[in-house]
Amino acid sequence: MIYDLPTVEQDNTFEEMSFLFPFPLTGLTIELKFYYPNSRTSFASYTLGNNLEIDANESKRLKIKSHIVTIEPGSYYYKLKLNPDGIRTTYLNGNWTIT
Repeated sequence: MIYDLPTVEQDNTFEEMSFLFPFPLTGLTIELKFYYPNSRTSFASYTLGNNLEIDANESKRLKIKSHIVTIEPGSYYYKLKLNPDGIRTTYLNGNWTIT
């Protein structure tokens, strides 16, 4: 699924948002990786405990926690990768603009 994250200004707060999946996320490896345009090498990532959190009341809901954005201004591409059933899969991707 493609979803563009909301534009945010550097050194400002990214407001918490969440995504609902069709399966429980407990026990999965979850990683949100950021890429420069046309690059296959990520330059930053969020993981569980580091800006990502599984909702304590709903194990199918993943939250990107509120945080101060320190990434340099620019236009980026991201991929949210999960590993249900041991298969690494990109479930969500899109663009993110930081001003």
